[in-house]
Amino acid sequence: MLPIPLSDAQRAFEQICAQDPIPLDLGLLWIAKDEDEHTPDSILEDLDAIAKQIHIPDPNNVLDSVSRINQHLFYEVRFQGDVSDYYNPQNSLIHKVLSRRQGLPILLSIVYIEIARRLSVPMVGVGFPQHFLVQPAECGDIQFFIDPFDKGAIVTEPDLLDWHHHWGIDLPFEQCIQPTPNRDILLRVCHNLFYAHNRLHQCEGMLRAIHRLMILQPQMTQLHRTRSVILGKMQRFPESLDALETYMLYNPDAKDIQACQRDMTVLKQLCRSQ
Repeated sequence: MLPIPLSDAQRAFEQICAQDPIPLDLGLLWIAKDEDEHTPDSILEDLDAIAKQIHIPDPNNVLDSVSRINQHLFYEVRFQGDVSDYYNPQNSLIHKVLSRRQGLPILLSIVYIEIARRLSVPMVGVGFPQHFLVQPAECGDIQFFIDPFDKGAIVTEPDLLDWHHHWGIDLPFEQCIQPTPNRDILLRVCHNLFYAHNRLHQCEGMLRAIHRLMILQPQMTQLHRTRSVILGKMQRFPESLDALETYMLYNPDAKDIQACQRDMTVLKQLCRSQ
């Protein structure tokens, strides 16, 4: 079993992921650096600068604080959801989101969470299926959610119940509106990047995303199978074979074990022919 060759950015990401909870801003910084070597080091300072432009008289007044944050982020700085090129990988990279002022729901939600945290207005992410949201950590008697993809629109539970029915979501509704841990938020970001690269047939990007997913979920041994397939497409056959053998070692009773054995035979022949 060969050690997985991690990039410097992935090793830094691994160190960040050892923290509990994982800092979202630092997690996004190292994801971006792994994707784009030209990612600036000033991401945290950029978030600080945006937060300093917002005046929050009383952080305990949640409605007033949300109104002020919304006004600045969506009507002065003009963050918005990217509806024209939704699946563009740039929509999942924090430095591109900050410079382009647009991104996916989850990236805009993390920007919102991090700006609010700097203003002592704690927010949590809510991983509603198909559309990530934000919610004040302390709502008081008024339960509501914030949709950063839609200029901070306020969404209520009845609204989300309509979404739940309309989209035919299988998960129980109460499960869909629970706060999402930071690790799971970053997992969703990495999954989004994997699928964005997959749509563009970018194997290098898919491999980077898989390595980050393996850092976040080392117990998900099924990822070795996906990694093997990607390496095979890249004609890195010895690594592909090693990843496949690792998958089979961890999953001897897998449903696809016979297919894996056939693939292993092919990979061994390809290794000898290189």
